[in-house]
Amino acid sequence: MKDVSCPILGFFGADDQNPSPEDMQKLDEELTRLRKPHAFHSMPGAGHAFMSFDNPQTYRVSAATAAWPLAIAFLQEHLAG
Repeated sequence: MKDVSCPILGFFGADDQNPSPEDMQKLDEELTRLRKPHAFHSMPGAGHAFMSFDNPQTYRVSAATAAWPLAIAFLQEHLAG
């Protein structure tokens, strides 16, 4: 992670096991330690691929709907010129 040179945005399902919430926490801690800009969001009631609208087994409309404004705000913050 020391060579990462761009901000990182991550959305994780709180019910996901790969990566697990513990894995997300470890990555967050490492990026923080390295002072890498990042934003991670754990979405309650969601598992892996919760934004995959074409997969009714994984798609979680409430988590996906909540994630979009966070993604847009992150992009505006880091890509605004």
